[in-house]
Amino acid sequence: MFKQRLFLFFILFFYLLIRLTPLLFHDVVYTYDQGRDFLKTAEVFLYKNPTFIGPTTGIMGLYHGAWWYYLLGIPFLLSKGNPIAFYYFVFLINLFINLLFFYFLKKIFNEKIALFLFFLITFSPYFIGKSTFVGNTTFVFPFLILFILLNFFILEKKQENNKLLFLLGLSLGFIFEFEFGFGFLLIPLYFLLIFLFKDLRKIFLKFKNFIILILGIFIPIIPRFLFELKNGFIQTQTLINYLIKPHYFNPKPFDQIFNDRLLTFIDYVKGIFNHPLIAFIFYFFVFKNLCSSFKKENVVYKKAYSFFILLFFGLFVFANFYGDNFWRYYYEGIEYLVIFILALFFYQKKESPLINKLINFIVIVSFFIFIVNFSLKPNVEKSTGLITRERIVNFILEQEKDLNNYCVIVYTPPAIPYTYDYLFLYQEMKGRAKKPINNWVNNQCWYIIEKDDIKIRRENWIKNNVPKNSKTIIRKNFFDAEIVKLEIEKI
Repeated sequence: MFKQRLFLFFILFFYLLIRLTPLLFHDVVYTYDQGRDFLKTAEVFLYKNPTFIGPTTGIMGLYHGAWWYYLLGIPFLLSKGNPIAFYYFVFLINLFINLLFFYFLKKIFNEKIALFLFFLITFSPYFIGKSTFVGNTTFVFPFLILFILLNFFILEKKQENNKLLFLLGLSLGFIFEFEFGFGFLLIPLYFLLIFLFKDLRKIFLKFKNFIILILGIFIPIIPRFLFELKNGFIQTQTLINYLIKPHYFNPKPFDQIFNDRLLTFIDYVKGIFNHPLIAFIFYFFVFKNLCSSFKKENVVYKKAYSFFILLFFGLFVFANFYGDNFWRYYYEGIEYLVIFILALFFYQKKESPLINKLINFIVIVSFFIFIVNFSLKPNVEKSTGLITRERIVNFILEQEKDLNNYCVIVYTPPAIPYTYDYLFLYQEMKGRAKKPINNWVNNQCWYIIEKDDIKIRRENWIKNNVPKNSKTIIRKNFFDAEIVKLEIEKI
């Protein structure tokens, strides 16, 4: 018992160390998407302009749910708009759900299995990245975990009270709202599985239970429904038209689609580990022993085992029906489903000496690889994240004499400079400076020109937007961006 508690302390120490280090240095992902979402949150809470839809999806005219912006309102209001607060908020949410997941794994299975899987989450590059990534898809995690646990209790503990069924519906509805693609494929698949599993049929083919489930699904999509009522069901029409006559940005033959989805799912299962070789050794052993588990009559949690494996492969099959680019985040958090399946597998083999050797091997080698690769202090001088954008804005404000009336023009490859727009807005909220304008003031203007992999595009923008008769007053380079203050001589 003491060793297990010590190991838990060891895991928690590195969990916090790995994730808090980039937060402390502001070395976090800050792109077009984050800037857009922060600005929209400011619009909702600062300018009192509520919205019923969220960010755009991969299909033009369809949107994720608006709940994302209202959740971001929590760190926005508490920190008065500080951009790093959004990242701490996501970190805390992830910490809470991972500890909760560990708790239920311990209660359902045992502490050894829970500790091992929590160890994998702690050192997984995927889970590390998502712990400090501000994006609507990361909020699929708590509801996917809820969906997994509720189905386990329904199948194995024979629980079917109204509260549980309602929560199950809520979990499906919120998954749909935070990642449209995941929910759009998961919900019909789940209804198909209801018909395939006798225990689920007994519950959900009762009219009352079915209505409770549907009500739970519907409540999260109420803002979307209100948007549809107001706008003539524009998203619904877009989706129907897409299903009848899909327009693909990157159409592929089925063999390429299948190969693409297969590689994506391989990435899902190996993303839990911090090295591909470890993943290969681990899954080779698991698959070698997986079939033998079902040959025994005394398989523990066999219904849940069958359900979650079928759910995983069902998601793969359904993904093949989507003929366009299938981005990895469409099934954001599916790794938790893989982890729960692994927990079920290990529980069948908990007395096997080979399992102990496998676990010890994975723990030792994974930690060794982490020590070799991990650098405690990020190289913020070469960061393309929040820290660099903050330094650029601070540099301009430190050099500018009139902070109430100054010009800043930005070139960034995504075209719309949401990243800088929000940082300047935050400085205005702090009372430090007004937001800049993009018209020259007193024949002077600051230019922020980021690098672009398509060099000709950057060169053409400079040619068309920087006056030829201007001269440079101040110049400063920030890793991936050049900052200049230009002046046009008065005639």
